[in-house]
Amino acid sequence: MGPKPAGVRCIHLSNDNLCLIYDSPERPAVCREFMPAPDACGQSGADALRLLTELEQATAQQVSHRPEPRQPASTSRLEPPGT
Repeated sequence: MGPKPAGVRCIHLSNDNLCLIYDSPERPAVCREFMPAPDACGQSGADALRLLTELEQATAQQVSHRPEPRQPASTSRLEPPGT
């Protein structure tokens, strides 16, 4: 299973917005590594939902606008003319 799309509710949330797989090894790394902070969570559940939705949407836009990977530079040496 890949990452969930931005704006889609996580299938592992209860009706009370609690993680149903919190202690499971199946919990995604992005969830395990997330550290709550006031700038991401605000002062209430409503703040958290709004701020995290904005962050998720901004991140999705960055990923969708990521430039194509550059091709590696040639490793062959150019010989000077006349050699």
